[in-house]
Parts: sequence; structure tokens; C-alpha cells
Amino acid sequence: KLDGEDARLADYFNIMAGTSTGGLITTMLANEDEE
Repeated sequence: KLDGEDARLADYFNIMAGTSTGGLITTMLANEDEE
């Protein structure tokens, strides 16, 4: 189940990519929670 309080943007995409600053933002969005 993807929807709910624990849903992350990365859960909705198979591939996330970016260059320069976009790459850093993509890394932060795709990073797993520490729980």
C-alpha cells in the first residue's frame, strides 16, 4: 500500500534521476527513512 502517512515520493517512481543540484535533490527524495 503506497498511500498513507509513511508514503514517500520515491515509492511512486521506479527511476529517479537528475544532474547537478537535481541529482542531490533526487538523492534526498529517494533516500530511505532511518526507521
